Amino acid sequence: MKIYPSIEQYNIRFGLKREKVRAILGEPSSVDIINVSEQADLECWTYDAHQIELIFDSENSYRLFSISFASENVKVEDVAIIGLKEKKLLKKFPELYCQDEKDEIGYNYEYPGENLMFWVSDGIVKLLTVYK
Repeated sequence: MKIYPSIEQYNIRFGLKREKVRAILGEPSSVDIINVSEQADLECWTYDAHQIELIFDSENSYRLFSISFASENVKVEDVAIIGLKEKKLLKKFPELYCQDEKDEIGYNYEYPGENLMFWVSDGIVKLLTVYK
């Protein structure tokens, strides 16, 4: 599946440790810790200038395993995703399925076999997440 921009355009790749990502992209605009369990947490780095969020997993030595894009320039198969209406998203990608009930963020649609999640709130796609 063709995604633009790809994470390689930021000179990063899945599996990099935090220190390497920091050396490439610099200091994040913000860092949040999400406690998943007593033994595990996720570290979320936001880069406002790039409109991306990177997630590192403590269970995998804090290696990069997820990147979320919020820029209106993001495309999947040449379709501009961010800002797309939910109905159009589902028409363009009928294989999407909604994994969860609506929560405080909205809905999460997954693309089977592609490690992609589309986050929809108020009927509009707000984020695209690519994960390993």
